[in-house]
Amino acid sequence: MRIVKEITEDKLIFSRRALPSGTLHWHEQVEICRMISGEAYFTVGSIKYHFLPGDIITVQSRELHLYEALKDSFVNLGLIPVREHTVHMRSLPMLPPYISGARILEVPFLGEQIDQIFDQMKAEAENVKPYCEERLILLTLSLWCLLARHFQTDTEIRYKHRNLLQPVLDRINQDCSEKYTLSSLAGQLGYTPEYLSAVFHECVGIGFKEYLDNQRINMAKRLLLTSDDLIANIALKCGFENVRTFNNRFKSLTQMTPGEFIKRYREKV
Repeated sequence: MRIVKEITEDKLIFSRRALPSGTLHWHEQVEICRMISGEAYFTVGSIKYHFLPGDIITVQSRELHLYEALKDSFVNLGLIPVREHTVHMRSLPMLPPYISGARILEVPFLGEQIDQIFDQMKAEAENVKPYCEERLILLTLSLWCLLARHFQTDTEIRYKHRNLLQPVLDRINQDCSEKYTLSSLAGQLGYTPEYLSAVFHECVGIGFKEYLDNQRINMAKRLLLTSDDLIANIALKCGFENVRTFNNRFKSLTQMTPGEFIKRYREKV
């Protein structure tokens, strides 16, 4: 199955709209989604949830997920940045990936409070005024903490593992050209390669090597479109040992060679 990184603006995004069935993907932002009407399946990590009106799904930063509409569905969707200078979402309490509308209704007045917050977010998003994003972030924080007050996650290990892995992900994202190995990274953290590999699969949904190759190929795409450097040099700059390995991996992930990629996209940039 193809896995993609979704690129969105580096700001809080709130919308009330229909979501099309999509591709298994991940993004930097934290996502919170509430079904308004219709019916869908929402897969978070490796678990598929039957998503019905009133249900809430939360997706952590860089967590693989997939939305599959079964009937015409309408949702409230929030994508929250994790930038240090806005809101550090990683420091917030963990929420269960899935909170059913039935569980929400069991808590007196909670449903009404959630409705009020979403209505305020909708009003802010539709009537853009100064400090709109800051106001949306505060409302989202209020919603997040309100849910955390009533719903305890039983996945503390998930939070621990995500914190353990974050420095590795940040290091790779900042410079994927280094000669990383699972053994060397595990040794620096004081863990066995087997343990780090298991954590990687749990938190990212794909293996270490596949994630690293994806980051390197993404870097290569940018260089192929913005520089006149030889493909062999770009392969080395992106951390591949030789151009043959680079070409094979590039075609495996993009279904085209680097040369075909240049011809198809360079003139459009």
